[in-house]
Amino acid sequence: MKIGIHNGSGLGDILMSLPLLYGLRDAGHEVYGVGNESTRSLYDFLAKEKAIAGAKIYQSHSPLSWRREIRDLDIFLLVGYFGYGLNPLGLSRFLAPPLSPFLHFFQGIKKIIYMNTIEVETLSPKIPRIDSRPLSYIRSLEYQFGLNFNPDSIFLDETILGRCREKIKPLLSERGLEPGKYAVLYPATIRAEKNMPESLVNRIAQYCFERKIKLVFVGDLAPKHFGLDAHESVIDWSGRRDFGELAGLFSLSRAVFSIDGGLLHLALASRCPVISFWGATIPDGLVMPNHPYHHPLCRYLPFQPYEGEFMSDSKRLEAFNFSKQEIARAVEGLSKPLKKIADEKVAIIVANYCHWQDTVECLESLRKIHHPSRQIIVCDSGSPNDSWPRLVQWAQDSGVSFICCDESEAIKGGAEKFSQFDIVLVRILKNRGYAASYNVGLRYLLNRPEFGYGWLLNNDTVVDPQALTYMLERMREKPRAGICGSTVVYYDCPTFIQACGGLRFNPCLGTGSQVGFGKKGALPAPETVERLFSGIYGAAALVSRKFLQEIGLMDENYFIYYEELDWAMRARARYCLAYAPKSLVFHKEGKTTAAGARFPRKRSLFADYYQIRNRIIFTRKFFPWALPTVYLGVLAAILDRLIRGEFVRAKTLFGVLLGMGNPPEVPRAG
Repeated sequence: MKIGIHNGSGLGDILMSLPLLYGLRDAGHEVYGVGNESTRSLYDFLAKEKAIAGAKIYQSHSPLSWRREIRDLDIFLLVGYFGYGLNPLGLSRFLAPPLSPFLHFFQGIKKIIYMNTIEVETLSPKIPRIDSRPLSYIRSLEYQFGLNFNPDSIFLDETILGRCREKIKPLLSERGLEPGKYAVLYPATIRAEKNMPESLVNRIAQYCFERKIKLVFVGDLAPKHFGLDAHESVIDWSGRRDFGELAGLFSLSRAVFSIDGGLLHLALASRCPVISFWGATIPDGLVMPNHPYHHPLCRYLPFQPYEGEFMSDSKRLEAFNFSKQEIARAVEGLSKPLKKIADEKVAIIVANYCHWQDTVECLESLRKIHHPSRQIIVCDSGSPNDSWPRLVQWAQDSGVSFICCDESEAIKGGAEKFSQFDIVLVRILKNRGYAASYNVGLRYLLNRPEFGYGWLLNNDTVVDPQALTYMLERMREKPRAGICGSTVVYYDCPTFIQACGGLRFNPCLGTGSQVGFGKKGALPAPETVERLFSGIYGAAALVSRKFLQEIGLMDENYFIYYEELDWAMRARARYCLAYAPKSLVFHKEGKTTAAGARFPRKRSLFADYYQIRNRIIFTRKFFPWALPTVYLGVLAAILDRLIRGEFVRAKTLFGVLLGMGNPPEVPRAG
């Protein structure tokens, strides 16, 4: 299918389309960038790098002039990202629907869709209107084209960046620049004095000079306009428009100081930290949640107070009167760049029992994650069905590099050659429970020094490609964090939140509840949620190596449930818990144990038994003073089963209360 995307003529607007371009391209569509001459160089670059199939350049802003370029398109997407009230046609968004028949008739396009982040209009009557929500244009495309991609993937892919870096390195060498030891300054677009005052340029320069950071000056004007031409450490790169060159320059830079929105997006797309002064024209309350300003690689310094884009010279100078200390705090507050986070090797541990189909779906999603330094460890916990040969067969058929081993070899870290494989399949002969299965993978991690983190995932999960990256970023932001959780939603109902990262424990009742369960709308700030945590929700938990070395592995006495709470309680004096809201995990919940928070009365006897048993064990271990009320709660649960006529279940739970009886068998796959 031929799809054209027009989203204005700005560099930033086009770069904000990267999620759309990548998603549609990867879905097998023929994607074209539609624009005027000012967009040609960037579209030509993206076409050369295979990010799009090609460019369709028109000569004027009149829609009639587009006819020749776009008449062969199946779908034309008009995408306005910032919602300022004007769509890419230069017409009010309220005029777009009446214009749809006009464009259909004259341009011969089968379907036209207009979208922006504030309001989403679908001009085809067969497609329902989607309410105004940030990123709703992405959701609309997922609905219409069956896409599944991350709307925050504003980065150029690593293959493109690799070529850009190789192109730029000889030019850097000629100018005496070393990767990571220079900063880039882009002070203006056209009228320098009206965008970034000379006083601010000089403060940025002073900050860099004092720290012996060379300054690369890019943009429309030369350094002499700001009196920087006399400094040997200022490199003149002004007037250049090679986007591949700029992407390479940014991706190897220590930081970019920018006033221009387009350069802000190009720097972020190149995975470079950005100190942006463009935010000076947007008050904090109007910066949308999905805006790049909120990305961990960006810091922006807004006008205080905000008085609109048009200000007197004196007011503008006052607004831009940032001190060197403020600039230093912004730079030093940046998260570690993604290109450095990518160096952290992660052991991704998935435990399987009987449900190999779910495990395979989980593994398929893990193959798409945007973190190159990883290894997947699959622990099959003595599945009595054909799970083990099925997993081995999948690994052979999928073409991944893998190696099989037994438990004894895995807990020793395997042989040196194990690091060469994408997946390690570990066969455990007996099912000893959730903690025991994951502890095998964690022992493997601890005996291999290259791993900095372990990511524990339930096998009935499917992960977003950026889920791991966001968790690593949050761990970087909170050095005291030992474990980090994700936003876990229901697989079959992704608008229904199962947990915002963690669990909250009520010691009086001995019960834990999922923080954020059933929440709708915008996700809360991580700091707000983290204060509520007693533990991280175990369906998806990232744990640091240092935490494992100091606190130890999970307590295997629980068999299943309460291990994550026990882990957090043992560490509470030395570590805090973290939450990465953008890290998205889809959970089928209860596939192995037949348990579920949405339908608690459908829990299996196995799940009921261990929920009650471990409630007592955990309370006795950490809150012995609460045992009387916990016992009363267990008696109430037994009475509830009797009222429901579940006499076998009530008898089993009464045996738990008395410390008698044997645990039920783990439910098997149907």
